[in-house]
Amino acid sequence: MLAYARYWPRDRIYIWAILPVEARWMVLGLTALAVVGMAGAIGGASDGIAHHAHLGGFAGAWTYLRLMGRNSAATKFRQKVDPTPKKGWSHDREAIQRWTRIDRDSLHEVNREAFDAIMQKLAMTGVGGLTDRERNFLDRFAGV
Repeated sequence: MLAYARYWPRDRIYIWAILPVEARWMVLGLTALAVVGMAGAIGGASDGIAHHAHLGGFAGAWTYLRLMGRNSAATKFRQKVDPTPKKGWSHDREAIQRWTRIDRDSLHEVNREAFDAIMQKLAMTGVGGLTDRERNFLDRFAGV
């Protein structure tokens, strides 16, 4: 259930074929029921359900999905195609130097407008104010 809600959180699941609930809310509700049930079992009122096992299953599924997400082929491909920018002051200075060397006149007029807007934003907010998409845009024209 947790894996389904992770990949399709807004899909509707029908309880008793009439009550629609989004998958993410269903998982949260089932988790809350397991916590409440386990708290009741600790108080002495046992209902014969192993609520701690359900919570353990959710924890195991969450751990598995996190590990598989980091090590999946899709994640490795995304990292090769669009690597995250390096952080640090020296890298920022190097990036600004690269970006200011871009020949504005050689750009297409549409790209020139976007370039001007990003460079204006860079002047006002610094490198930290740029989104990853804006950095990638500038890096593409800087030849990185």
